[in-house]
Order: sequence, then C-alpha cells, then structure tokens
Amino acid sequence: MPINDLQPTSEKGVFYRTEPGRKNGIKSDRQFIIVYKLDGKKYRGVIGWESEGCRVSAAHDKIREFRRNHRNGHGPVSLAEERELAEYQRREKELAESSKPTFAFLWREYSKTLKKSLGSDRANFNHHLTTIADKTPDEIVSLDIERIRRNLLKNNRSQQTIKHVLTLINRLVNFGLSQSPPLCPPLKFKIKSPRFDNTKTETLTPDEHRRLLVTIETDLASDPWTGRAMLLALTMGLRKGELLRLQWRDVDLDFGFCELRDTKSGKTHKVPINEAARQIFKALPRTANPYVFAGRTDDNGHHHPRQNFQKGANRIREAAQLPEGFRPFHGLRHHFATTLANAGTPLYTLQRLLTHASPAMTQRYAHLTDESLKAASETAGQLVTAVSSDATSTTTINGDH
Repeated sequence: MPINDLQPTSEKGVFYRTEPGRKNGIKSDRQFIIVYKLDGKKYRGVIGWESEGCRVSAAHDKIREFRRNHRNGHGPVSLAEERELAEYQRREKELAESSKPTFAFLWREYSKTLKKSLGSDRANFNHHLTTIADKTPDEIVSLDIERIRRNLLKNNRSQQTIKHVLTLINRLVNFGLSQSPPLCPPLKFKIKSPRFDNTKTETLTPDEHRRLLVTIETDLASDPWTGRAMLLALTMGLRKGELLRLQWRDVDLDFGFCELRDTKSGKTHKVPINEAARQIFKALPRTANPYVFAGRTDDNGHHHPRQNFQKGANRIREAAQLPEGFRPFHGLRHHFATTLANAGTPLYTLQRLLTHASPAMTQRYAHLTDESLKAASETAGQLVTAVSSDATSTTTINGDH
C-alpha cells in the first residue's frame, strides 16, 4: 500500500485509510497505519481498526512493539520491554471490549441519560439481562429472549415485570440506533411484549384500613419518615417517586398546594394539600437537606433525597397484616383513587388529582363512578317514591272522609 494513498493524522508517522461500510455494515471505518525507520530501513505496520478500539494515541506503543519484533534475532529483549508489550496488549484488549456494542456497553451509555427510571431499569438489567450482557444486538436470537422470559416466570415475576424487562432490551437497541453515528447494529427479529389486562386496582377493606393507621401510629416512634410517606400516598394519592423527589420549596402549606416537578408525565403538576396532609407535612422532621424525605449529604456538601422506603414499608405492611401482594405505596394510591371514585368524584377531577397524562389512565375507575351515579339516581327515585306514597296516603284518607 503506497504511502501516497494514505491520509496523515495529527501524530507524526501515523496514517489512516478508510473502508466504507466496514463498521456494522452501515458506516465507514478507519484503519491506522504507522511508518517508521529502523537501522536505516523504512517499515510499515498496521495499528488496528478504529471500530475495534484502536486510537491514534496508541501509535507510540505500537511502534515500540514493531521495533521489538524486528529486533528478534538481532539481540536480547529486556524484561522491561516484555512487560511494556504485555501491558500494551492488555490495554488494547480492554479498550476493544469496552467499545464493542454489547448490551453492557449500550446500558452504560443509555443509563447516563436516565433520571426517573434509573433505579428500576438498573435492577432489571443487573438481575434479568446478564445472559445477553456480552452480546451485541445482532448476536442474540429468539431463544435468548425465551430463556429470559422463562427465568422471570420461574422466579414468580409478574407479566408487568416481564414486559418492563423485554421493553428495556428494545429501548437499549433503539437508543444505540438513534445515535449519530449508530452505536450498534439492529436486532434481527422483533421482540414481542406480553399482552395483559393492567387495569387491576388495589384497595383496602375498612378493617385493613384501620389496622394500617394503628400500625403507622405505632411505627412513627422509631421511624418518623416511612409511615408519614405512606399517609401522604393515602391522603393525596402521590406516587412513591414523587414523594422521594419532593422538596420543601414545593410545599406551600399557607395556600394549601404542592408542586410536583418532573412527574411521570414529564410535566409539573400542582395538587391541593388537604388538612390531613397539611398536618402530616407539619409533623415531618426538617433538616438542612432541602428534600422532604432527606437522604445523605456527600463529601462535597451536595444533598440527596432518600433512595427508597422499601424496608420500612414492608415492615408496616406485615405488622398491619395487609395482603402479601399489596404494594405499600402504589396500592395506597389506588385506594385513594377508589375511595374518591366511590364518593362520586368526576373522572376529570380524579385525573387531575392523580396527575394522569390522559383520561384513558383514569378510566379504570369509571365503573366506580358509574355505581355512584346509579346510587344517586336511586336516591332521587326514592324521594319521588316517598312523595308518591305520601300523596296516595293523603288521597286514601280524604276518600275515607
């Protein structure tokens, strides 16, 4: 390959050539080549491909490797040179593996863009996608997906969890393909998520409701945070993530409103604080941390919110003898919505209180409001019936006269 056909780089003696379509079959790739002199003779050697982790900065290490190879038979190679070459090869391999478009690589890049779902997505990736972590999207087959699905079912994971895990695979690939240039090749087949009815609502019986309140009152003596967070979910219908992200600046007890930033819908919502919730906020301990549910303060003085309530919430659920499948926070949010729907709250009002992005999400409670309407209608009918009965009785009495 004549030097005239190569393009120079910023490093002296380092050139490159371009091969269209070599990288993942969809983009061009560059091969780096060095030209150097040894014992008065000119030599040329290939450093490697850019897509495989090769960088121009590796040229000097590669030159030393070529010099070492050429000196074989002309004199001994020092131990230091052997170690230098071994270290270079180790770093070359590590760099190539770290830049290979595997699912582990895609997760590292994609996770940097996440905020709200980082915790749940990280758990799903680390717990359920390890079998494909070292594979690229074009290397997995439908059997890999079926094994993931079977393992989830074997571990008694819900259809909702299975859907989240399989959706995460698609999101990782779509993220890689959306970058410019693309970070990975596409899948060779379509991953189908399970279809199921997700309109389940959780609610408490009057006795379970009473036991929960008694248990929380007792638990507050040792943990002033978790029980009050659960009470806010019960009285305001707030999501667990909204509670964890809530800052004191967003709580206006004077005007009775709470501002929820960065919600699930991506918008900021303002929801009312009723008197019960107001008393709960007033009873919460305050620290220098701006978050209502304060977490740690790092060495740089940055305040962080609390990470979760899982341990305390499970403790309260078990002590209150709530159903095993009842989710302490999401279940209380459902109970809040169900209680209002049973009381005849219009769906539009319920949608605003729950900060649902669309009416379709609130529709699961429609049958409850329908029952309330029917009950109200029956009450009106009873009024008419009572009036009719009185009129009949009066007529009968007058007729007797």
